[in-house]
Amino acid sequence: MSTMNPALKKTLKHLLFAAAGALLGFVYYQTIGCNSGSCAITSGMGNTMLYGALWGYLVSLMTGGGCCCTTGSCSSSSCNIDTKDEA
Repeated sequence: MSTMNPALKKTLKHLLFAAAGALLGFVYYQTIGCNSGSCAITSGMGNTMLYGALWGYLVSLMTGGGCCCTTGSCSSSSCNIDTKDEA
């Protein structure tokens, strides 16, 4: 089983989500688009794809794994986090 650098894995995830968003933006432009040309975002294919890529990237930020450290383990003991309440 190969191990991948966590930073590389995270970057790859962001790039894949952005690429998927760009692809969806392209599909949106081809199927719905903006016939009049007065739509700021969907008037051109490039704008629509960039907008889709931006949304794909933002979605990738929201879908984090929740791991707190680079070891790949998500347990609080391996991340040196104090889990005691400070009340």
